[in-house]
Amino acid sequence: AFAVFGIEYTFRQVREIAKAFKRVIIVFDDDPQAIRQGKELKAELEFRGVEAVQEIIEGDPGAMKQEDADYFVKQLIDNLR
Repeated sequence: AFAVFGIEYTFRQVREIAKAFKRVIIVFDDDPQAIRQGKELKAELEFRGVEAVQEIIEGDPGAMKQEDADYFVKQLIDNLR
């Protein structure tokens, strides 16, 4: 797992992510700017050979209840199989 802390990221972060992971799931909220940034991050990672999927959730991911976050992560993992 990794975090970019908000929707901003650096090209160094993209390079490090691409070195460490073959597949990633990008999870940003449903704000239009966050959706655009997620698409850009996805494109940057795919350009570097990383399989990337973008998941959009309602509201701030950091505000999720723990039980909702646990369920969300389980669903993501199940869908990767």
